[in-house]
Amino acid sequence: MQVPLSLYDFFGYALPGLIVIVIAAILIITPLGTDRQLVVEFWLDMMQDLIDPRSTSENEIENAESKSRNSLPTTVIRMVLYGLICYLVGFATHGVTYWSFGLLSKIWEPLKRYHSDHGSFEKGLFCQEHRDYPEDFGPYTNKFVDNLKSEIEDVFDIKVETIQKEVENAKNDVKYTEIFDLCRTIVLKQSPDLYSRGFALLARYNSAKLMGVIFFCAMFAFFLKLAGFQQGISWIILLTAFVLPLIGRKGARLGLIYGLITVVLALVVWGDKRLDPLFICYSISAALCPIFFHLYHVLFRYYRNTILYGFYEYAVTRDKSEKSENREKLV
Repeated sequence: MQVPLSLYDFFGYALPGLIVIVIAAILIITPLGTDRQLVVEFWLDMMQDLIDPRSTSENEIENAESKSRNSLPTTVIRMVLYGLICYLVGFATHGVTYWSFGLLSKIWEPLKRYHSDHGSFEKGLFCQEHRDYPEDFGPYTNKFVDNLKSEIEDVFDIKVETIQKEVENAKNDVKYTEIFDLCRTIVLKQSPDLYSRGFALLARYNSAKLMGVIFFCAMFAFFLKLAGFQQGISWIILLTAFVLPLIGRKGARLGLIYGLITVVLALVVWGDKRLDPLFICYSISAALCPIFFHLYHVLFRYYRNTILYGFYEYAVTRDKSEKSENREKLV
């Protein structure tokens, strides 16, 4: 089965790319202490310059209307070009995000939850003692997990218990990831319609994760713009030194630590800058970041359910068909 380029895939990169471009433009161009109404007008003029530079002057409106028919192909080409640029920016941002999570998750244990290549979810699924985040395993009963182990052994000739012993002395849990990839391959070959749904969920949860990272970085960027680079870096280093011991504790909730950081940084630049448009951008970014990461967890859970339940359905159907064939041979 060939999975074509879908709207989920395109907009999953193009929309984050557009957000990155807009945030970068706001940080570079917007001065501090500017009236909010003037800033909005300034942003609208900037967007108008990007879309159609020839129509910014009021004296040229009539000429632009008279030439609208002739300039339609040029406008379409420009919009397609802008869409491709946003897609490329989003795709490149996704690459940087994926690489950063892969690198940082090797240093910082809690980030393994956000990076699927380490197999931390599969390890927690088959080994209850490694379930640091029980909410990720709510949809799976112990009976289902035991049956899933049996079906994996029957289909792939892989014993999960043997892998558990091998992984105890290994530096990563990549063998658990191989199990999930094999299940995904079965769903891809045997249930193409079901995998199409899984592919859409894959694109959506990657987009949600990317948007969460973008707004997380934007929050610190707006803080540095408001507080000044040197003073802002000093506050970030001070908070990092304070927060690291909290993060190192097992069972530490990143949501509470993130809320503490955002509130402290907001208080640092509160004062007269609370009405500054950049402070509003900081607040919006700080609020959107956990929302998108929560959406990432929800979509990622749906994706895992689609693959695991799809494989289990195939395995059970396969067992029933084999039993019926054996009965026919006996008869």
